[in-house]
Amino acid sequence: MRLQQTVVYLFVSVLAFGTMVTLVARADADERAARLDASMRTTAEAAAALVYFERNRLELAELAADPVASGRPQVVVYRGTPPVRRVFATKRPGVRVADSELLPLAADAVGESTEARGTAVAEDGGERRLLATPFYDNGGEVAGAVVVVGDPAAVAAGRNRLLAALVLGGAGLLLVASVSSYLLTRRSTRVLRDALRRQHRLAGGAERSLRTVVVELRRSALAALSDPARRDALPARTVVVCAQLDFTIDDIMLSSRLDAGTYRLVRKPVRLDVLVTRIATSLGAGEVDLATRPCTVVVDEALVEHAVRHLVVNALRHGRPRVDVEVHGDGRVSVSDRGQGVGREVTAALYYGVARTASPGVGRGLSMCLWAARLHGGTFTVAGRSGGGTVCTLHLQPEAAGTAEPPVDRPVGAAVAGQ
Repeated sequence: MRLQQTVVYLFVSVLAFGTMVTLVARADADERAARLDASMRTTAEAAAALVYFERNRLELAELAADPVASGRPQVVVYRGTPPVRRVFATKRPGVRVADSELLPLAADAVGESTEARGTAVAEDGGERRLLATPFYDNGGEVAGAVVVVGDPAAVAAGRNRLLAALVLGGAGLLLVASVSSYLLTRRSTRVLRDALRRQHRLAGGAERSLRTVVVELRRSALAALSDPARRDALPARTVVVCAQLDFTIDDIMLSSRLDAGTYRLVRKPVRLDVLVTRIATSLGAGEVDLATRPCTVVVDEALVEHAVRHLVVNALRHGRPRVDVEVHGDGRVSVSDRGQGVGREVTAALYYGVARTASPGVGRGLSMCLWAARLHGGTFTVAGRSGGGTVCTLHLQPEAAGTAEPPVDRPVGAAVAGQ
């Protein structure tokens, strides 16, 4: 995709640049031709002014001594009415044009008593521009014409230098633009790629969570079908599982909003000990040892509830037979188990604050805890428990505030101890 976008950008840029160069070249050619014509007209008028009659004799001495009739461009003077004859020509012109090419234009200028333009082939085979202007005798009658030969080669040389500068400069700019486009496209597609990966992982985690609840519901139904004595317990169990399913859906939606950076805290005073007691009572079923102290914190209740519930559920799942849950008076919640502990990849991910389901080994539960800690200005730590197991501590500062900004890959205040 990056290569395709870069190629498309380069193609459009080359097309636009080619169009621009063509327009500039045409405009420059027209301007240079107009300047050449103006220069030829000035030369012809100056030469005609230096041609005069003295006692009916044509005087050309001043013209011959003037720089206007030396070198380039070639100046030729023709006298008489058609047929005209040459009476003066530049001695050392850059390129000569034969009289056979100049006479018709001079005859036109004399015959029409006006300026005439045309082209001719010089002795070197190149095309030259011609301009003829009439001059007059003392009686005001047309006495002949001055023909000036212009050299378009100088115009072409200047145009070629301009085109070369445009092409070389444009090629450099296109190269820089192409590299910049590739780098920008690479950066933008990386963001898209990461977003798609997070979406896929979130979908995978959601599938596992929902499938777990569905499997539990199916197991209860199959058990009731196979054992009539257990059918009376099915409705109550179904209600419990449906409540679990409802919470799972809320949890998935909350995770997606956190990961997308669209979640905003709704902070209010919450009795942390009461909240944790309610969670432990609904999940523990006699397997949780609960110790609490009265504690009020200003937090987002929904986010904290999801985070603590995940801690207790993970501990019950991986750290049985007993789980210790303690609420301290300073806004800390500690959950201890007697399991195998967590791997180094998990502690590394927690240390660098990667609060995303995309992190290896960091499921939605630990990610939720990292989010809760960060958004409330607190910390989340994972440490080894004396005697085996893991201690997870979520510290919520009572007066913390925050918004759901995406995390960065750096510690978020979580001092993680190794296993």
